[in-house]
Amino acid sequence: MSIHSTAIIEEGVQLGAGCQVHAGAIIKKHSVLGEGVVVHPFAVIGGDPQYLKFDPATVTGVHIGAGTVIREHVTVNRSIHAGQATTVGARCFLMANAHVGHDCALADDVVLANNVMLAGHVSVGSFTFVGGGAGLHQFVRIGEGVMVGGLARITRDVAPFLMVAERDEVPGFNLVGLKRRGFGREAVKEIKAAYSAVFAGGDPRPPRPGAFWSFLRRGSAVSPVRLRGGYPTMAPRLAFTCGDPAGVGPEIIVAWLAANRAEAKEVAVIGPAPWLAALDTVAEKIPVGLEEFAATPGQPDGEGSLVAWAAMERAAAGCKSGEFSGVVTGPVSKAALAKIGYGFPGQTEFFAARWGGEPVMAFCGGKLRVVLATWHVPLHEVARLLGPHRLHRTVAAANTLARADGIMVPRIGVCGLNPHAGEGGLLGYEEKDLLNPSLEHLRAEFPGLTLCQPGDTLFARALRGEFDVVVALYHDQGLAPLKAVDFDEAVNVTLGLPFVRTSPDHGTAFRIAGQGQASPRSFANAVVVARRLIKFRSGA
Repeated sequence: MSIHSTAIIEEGVQLGAGCQVHAGAIIKKHSVLGEGVVVHPFAVIGGDPQYLKFDPATVTGVHIGAGTVIREHVTVNRSIHAGQATTVGARCFLMANAHVGHDCALADDVVLANNVMLAGHVSVGSFTFVGGGAGLHQFVRIGEGVMVGGLARITRDVAPFLMVAERDEVPGFNLVGLKRRGFGREAVKEIKAAYSAVFAGGDPRPPRPGAFWSFLRRGSAVSPVRLRGGYPTMAPRLAFTCGDPAGVGPEIIVAWLAANRAEAKEVAVIGPAPWLAALDTVAEKIPVGLEEFAATPGQPDGEGSLVAWAAMERAAAGCKSGEFSGVVTGPVSKAALAKIGYGFPGQTEFFAARWGGEPVMAFCGGKLRVVLATWHVPLHEVARLLGPHRLHRTVAAANTLARADGIMVPRIGVCGLNPHAGEGGLLGYEEKDLLNPSLEHLRAEFPGLTLCQPGDTLFARALRGEFDVVVALYHDQGLAPLKAVDFDEAVNVTLGLPFVRTSPDHGTAFRIAGQGQASPRSFANAVVVARRLIKFRSGA
């Protein structure tokens, strides 16, 4: 055994025979190091977890297996749970500046390259290599024999023997790693067949090898990553985000799950872990935010806003990776999000930033279909924004919204900007000189399109059946009549993006949150509309 004079070994540490602890290294109390472990300069083993609610007096530890090498500046945090330990297996190699978060479990023969970051509760299977700078999200499970590419961002489980890179992208199997471990051609064929059986609906019998099957059978808080090409994943699903957990979002999701138990298997619910744990549902549960955060209904706070934001991020990433076919979002507080640095006026703009495309805000699900040309902008900016390009994408979105309902040639009524649609120029020039010429040009593509109509009568005409969808030029012009007629049924739809996103057309309703008074009808309609749009896009 060799311990440098500047190393710090705290009380209760157990060092196995032949351990080496180099200059400036710190081994915190209750850490256990097996035989032959080497700790290089300035590594810290057993430090307090980076968890705001952790009580340092809690007795927890770190266990390092025999023969493991820990290079410079590595940090391995102890568990947050009394009597438990973060574990690193035997013969592992943790390169410089790697971080292993609390309650992680690394099996034997794992390599973490320089600057790898493991969040809390990550598990890594044996003979896995994690490339430099990679980051693994909390609760992610990495199977045996996986190769994680450098700088990868892993937010979902990775089944054994795969390669994973970028953001949850799997180009294929870790054939080099399998060959190095002595796997022959027949064994590799069995592994591929196992993956195909599980993810492509093949042979329902338990596939071999056992390591692969047992990994998939254990279940997880997240879904396995998608293999690019050759082996499609399970059927596309919808993601439900909780919204602000102090609002009515969680309870309207609970109501939907209770009323649609069979359909819940095609849904993933994203929200705070304690709330998810209490759900009686077959839906997948994906926790985000601080692990023990529990919201108080009607009392929003910064932690709840972080959960709402994290849920959006997780849903957006899941759509891009192929895990989800669309998102139904719970209501959020724009003001509360702004206080924590959320840089978007609403959820519409967030998903546009994450997915690309040009968003159009629309509403349906009740008696009216309404599409907005502008929404979260000051009124004095509206006229300046109503150029030909914006009008075209708004009318195209209106056409899509109606066609998804089976209307092949939609009748689209367009509100004027000024009273009486400008009255031929007497009450404003925008209709005569700017809007109507653009709309006239668009009528060749959309034959059911009108020129600007007086906004004070157009909605009544739509309710009488004269129009299938109304285009409003600014936020309140469209939403005031819509909410007067369809407040409990209307659905907010984001069109113009690569993926489907819908939401109930109401806010967080903090005043009644947790009292069982919130109507779930708008959320239920949002699910129906999302599925309808997905089906329309697929051409089914």
